[in-house]
Amino acid sequence: MRSAINEKNRCFIAWRLLVLIGATALLFADPANGQTIHYDSGYTWRAYTGTTAPTCPDRLCHHYPMYTWDSYYKEFTAWKSSDGLANSASAFINFRVIFPPGYNIHDNSRKYPLIIMLHGAGESGREWTGYFNYDPSDTHYDNNGGNLANGGNEHRIAVAKPASDPGSFPGIVVFPQSSYNGTWGDPASSTLSEGEELLIGFIEKQLVGRYHADINRIAIHGLSNGADALWALAQKRPDLFAAILPMAGIPKDFDKASTILLTTPIRLYQGGIDTNPAPTAAQDVITAFVSKGGNPQFILYPLLGHGVWNSAYKELDFFSWMLAKDKRKIYVFGSPELCPGQSLRFGFSANMLSYQWTKDGKDIAVPKERYLENINFLGSYTVKFQRPNGEWDESFPVKVVQKAGCAITTGMDSDTVAVTVENDNDAVYPNPAKDKVVITLREPFELSSLRVVSVQGLPIQAPAEKTSDRSAEVDLTELSKGLYVLHVRGNSRFFKLVKE
Repeated sequence: MRSAINEKNRCFIAWRLLVLIGATALLFADPANGQTIHYDSGYTWRAYTGTTAPTCPDRLCHHYPMYTWDSYYKEFTAWKSSDGLANSASAFINFRVIFPPGYNIHDNSRKYPLIIMLHGAGESGREWTGYFNYDPSDTHYDNNGGNLANGGNEHRIAVAKPASDPGSFPGIVVFPQSSYNGTWGDPASSTLSEGEELLIGFIEKQLVGRYHADINRIAIHGLSNGADALWALAQKRPDLFAAILPMAGIPKDFDKASTILLTTPIRLYQGGIDTNPAPTAAQDVITAFVSKGGNPQFILYPLLGHGVWNSAYKELDFFSWMLAKDKRKIYVFGSPELCPGQSLRFGFSANMLSYQWTKDGKDIAVPKERYLENINFLGSYTVKFQRPNGEWDESFPVKVVQKAGCAITTGMDSDTVAVTVENDNDAVYPNPAKDKVVITLREPFELSSLRVVSVQGLPIQAPAEKTSDRSAEVDLTELSKGLYVLHVRGNSRFFKLVKE
């Protein structure tokens, strides 16, 4: 009992720090249609007209508690109107948000990982077609409470656990609520709906901009219709999510989804006896990604039907998997290891405004695209990227290293270097300890025929300059100490280069 009381007190104190700001509203103009978007903390937008608590004469009031642990989640709402009045809002979304113990809105030094959870049709605020259609006088109407039904308690427990616990999520969790059938927009459309616009705005302007959520560590998962909405939203804003976890839901267009989200970490949860979607359809989604070089995870529960989420929440690494994801990670197709004659491919998130790939801290003169192709040099690679809001950031580095056990033999084709040095009388000009080495051949040669490689045959970048039609100077200044080989392609000449 003591630990439960302490846990509740910690959450209460953390929330009081938010309340110090008051139940506030932030305004953002929408010049496209002359409306203003309002973000309110401490309120739920409700068109409820009943006489039992809570009453909402001005549309901004409070939710009706449905669970004993309900109060751990705080009320937020986003609404849009042309006259600035809540009563005339043309669109709205309510949110329930939980913050970790010790959270302090005034502490600008910390950033928190963020989970967005999209509920299914059964947790909608107004209607689930064929199952319920709440009257405006029903306490369930726009209640901003039923959306916690599936997963709310599991996430609450994870947030309350100490960071040392493998089941902990020491971050912020958000449960938005849709009004109809667990949908936020048209999955077939490539543009954001009003609901999606409000949801994205809440993430960027409130959670990231005001409540210190880490823009690089946003995970989104959803169940059933919420999974369908997840696929649609992730394809429209792939730059925003570091990981996606759809449960019992698949994208409408497999090819489009696998192209846009190819480099995004994905866990797809599926029931073996589910019929909507069927496991074969879910497998087809995975196949579409794998065929293009993706690496999605497919978690199949053979004996389960549609409701796979309860089992998913019990997975020991459900939360730790999300915690490990970061938007700044480069996607490597395969392994960052090279053998002679091989090349690598890197990828990054779609929907960035610009990309600049670098090697060893220097910009590479390649197209400013999300993929870096034909990598055949050892070194440390990053990509600098510009987000849709114009801000620049840089990825974590990926170090390309020599692959152990590469087979190097002589007599291979002209694009593969054999490191056995012959014609040793031609080998070194002058002292190999110098940073710049001059080689001279008996016949003219083109500068493009020179290639410096490691003793394992991997290409090494070393500037070279012709000093005559039969000689060239090779600059070893930037190379580390060691033995290298200068290959003159076309006549199979090999020279030892020693950097001391």
